[in-house]
Amino acid sequence: MTDSQRELAMLALWTAFEQHVRAEEPDHAEALFQAMAHPDAASDADVCRASVYLMGSVFRLTGANRELALRFILD
Repeated sequence: MTDSQRELAMLALWTAFEQHVRAEEPDHAEALFQAMAHPDAASDADVCRASVYLMGSVFRLTGANRELALRFILD
């Protein structure tokens, strides 16, 4: 995976994650974003929920973006 593919995968995955969280938990979105960005400073529950949303966000992607995101996660 090239650096540009990795950056594209991260951007696509973060965008899907952000949209997913804002749609499902608008009142807790900022806490979940912070949990993903700084897991050591967040509660275990927030980190767990954010991780579940992140993985679910992969399936909101389509085509090449989904493939890149899966490859990024598995690398």
